[in-house]
Amino acid sequence: MKKVIVMASATIIALFAFTLYSAFYGNPISEYMMKQDTGGYLIGKGYKEEDILSIKPTYNSKRNTDRVKGTISYVVFADEPKEKYVYIQWRASGEIQQHCEYYDEDLNTYRTEFTEERKHMETNCTIKY
Repeated sequence: MKKVIVMASATIIALFAFTLYSAFYGNPISEYMMKQDTGGYLIGKGYKEEDILSIKPTYNSKRNTDRVKGTISYVVFADEPKEKYVYIQWRASGEIQQHCEYYDEDLNTYRTEFTEERKHMETNCTIKY
């Protein structure tokens, strides 16, 4: 009987810890899925694996809304290593879409300008989330 109580207590504590961690830092499973979905989206858009330097999913509570999932991806392309493009996933459809902002490493800030220098900025990006 004591063993059952200890196992039940340990399970409850582990579930509570995982829930608390997920609330603040995101779910590692969601991050893995977002990386896979973003990679598949980019391959579907015609990019090759060597065109993509990195895909880094991260949880962003500011973006976690009833319309958009809180786990987003920062994508760095091989020919623009100092730019991080932001990709979101719509909650209802599960579709990936580029956000109309990117992270400029030189300026250490997010930007939204549409210039010729931004080779990978999509014309159908979204501002809303």
